[in-house]
Amino acid sequence: MNKYAGMQVSRYAGEQVGKKSAPAHPLTRSPAVSVMLLFVLTALLFAYPAAAQEPTGNPSPGNGSSLWAENCATCHGATGKGDGPTAAAMEFAPINFSDPVAAREREPAQMFIDIKEGRMEKMMPPWSQRLSDEQIWDVLYYARNFSLSPGDLGAGKSVYAANCAECHGEDGLSDEIDLSDPALLVGKSDQTLFDDLRADQDNHAALANLSDDELWQSLAVVRNLSQNTPSFEGVLRGQVINGATGEAAANVDLLLYVLSQSGVIQTIPGVSDEEGKFTFENLSTEHVIQYGLEGIYNHISYFSDEPIVFLPDTTAAEVILNVFGTTADPDVISQSNMHRIIDLIPGLMRVVDVYVFSNSGSATYIGQAGADGQPVTVKIALPKEAINVTYQSQTLRMVEDGIYVDSAAITPGEGSLELVITYEIPLEKKTFTLETPHFYDMETINILATDRGEVIKSEQLTAEEPTTMQGETFLMLAGNDLKAGEPLVMEFSNLNKIEIPAPTGDSPHGEMPSSATGINARNVPEGPDQNTLMWGILGLGILAIIFALVYVSRQQPAATAASQAVLEQEQNRLLAHLSELESLHQAGEIDNQAYQRLKSKSRILLKRVLAQLEQ
Repeated sequence: MNKYAGMQVSRYAGEQVGKKSAPAHPLTRSPAVSVMLLFVLTALLFAYPAAAQEPTGNPSPGNGSSLWAENCATCHGATGKGDGPTAAAMEFAPINFSDPVAAREREPAQMFIDIKEGRMEKMMPPWSQRLSDEQIWDVLYYARNFSLSPGDLGAGKSVYAANCAECHGEDGLSDEIDLSDPALLVGKSDQTLFDDLRADQDNHAALANLSDDELWQSLAVVRNLSQNTPSFEGVLRGQVINGATGEAAANVDLLLYVLSQSGVIQTIPGVSDEEGKFTFENLSTEHVIQYGLEGIYNHISYFSDEPIVFLPDTTAAEVILNVFGTTADPDVISQSNMHRIIDLIPGLMRVVDVYVFSNSGSATYIGQAGADGQPVTVKIALPKEAINVTYQSQTLRMVEDGIYVDSAAITPGEGSLELVITYEIPLEKKTFTLETPHFYDMETINILATDRGEVIKSEQLTAEEPTTMQGETFLMLAGNDLKAGEPLVMEFSNLNKIEIPAPTGDSPHGEMPSSATGINARNVPEGPDQNTLMWGILGLGILAIIFALVYVSRQQPAATAASQAVLEQEQNRLLAHLSELESLHQAGEIDNQAYQRLKSKSRILLKRVLAQLEQ
């Protein structure tokens, strides 16, 4: 299994080789209530139908990909099969855009109206207040491609070249008609075009010799002439290197993941040659597409350090994939960080602990055999009062009450392994002491707690200035150099005065920001120091992800498909976060040191979140 396993897979043309779908944000209301509420609130606002409209430019399925992931996949699924996370709760089944027979009956112009105006009788809200006309056309064309396959498009290009290009031109431009004009055919369905061509023996007599399949394939190509079709001229070259010795690693099985904000849209196998080199060709160079590389070396998966992208106006990219030998020496392992997120409500404390481990050696640590015969790489302990313990990793296991061990291999480097574990603690008195045992020296500790009127004290931690995000105030504490065997002790008081604030702004209580970037750096109050900015961009963004995991875990105690879906969604958002971070750096809104730290931590989190998906 690999870190991208289980995610939806589809090319722009809609090839489907996966099964899971992109999720709704886990902190929203229940699907049925949300959809019904939206129905009631928007019915009066959008009582009049949108006029039929033609696209003013060539639609971009590439841009539509991210719009689909953010706005449509919740109901329709990541590959348009109508199997989104909220679909089961809906009275009317969402449209299955992957059905080629049904797709042939749809007119693009009517699809535009349906998206813009909504289909309230089917509980689909109007999108005119959220998406521009151009964005609607982009997402429409992206959805249309779900019913196609690369095989059909490839065959269709041959049919078009042999039977159509002489009159219509290779790119659809001719004196008689411009097939690249997106407004030309939006008022006709593919079925109508098919019937018209079959009946038009005067102008298209040559098409009579085509089979039905060949005619459908050629029509798919004709439709694509009016969209901004991504270029597949990219070439990725690289080499697999032993990161410790610098020697080439030959015959390493590789898998290239093609990523958009909808998830993994394709996987391409490969293998390194005798010099460790490899080449992947015919790749999309669109800015919305990124690539991740996995290599299997000595039965351990290794991944490229960061998403691979093609720079503007380039068709070549390079990457080095580092692999390592193995070691069973535990001295190379240290716990570099611990992040704790606390949410208080009357009578209950919800906690998320994120344990960050590093490997200072030059080989991957594979652990030592535990009492049960399975390898043990790290060990953690929970407070004795913890209940409703949840986690996503299948390599983490409890060996005795409150003690957990993990068997995941830990590659060399800072923050190579992150373990996320959630639990709850009942609160019966106005004071409580939270005590957490530790087995490793810990370099830094970061605590974030929702401010409900409680008082938190600890001799090991220093209180920092509270921070406010989207109407929610958080207490912040930090500490350094906690020694192995020294428990982390936090004392809580005023627990009898816990109050839940009224919802404010766009983010009601109980809902962390839906974006993995958390608070956007551009919205941080003017003049923040770099530490505050880092919390704003990275810390709170990561914590939003973790809070998402908490809420899903609370709703579904076991590690279920829903929690898996959350991880898939946050993977997509982290890709967007990395892109935003790059923009902030280029704009000079974050200094180089903070940028490098944020980028490194974001990449580590991305790898850890995605690694959970292989479980």
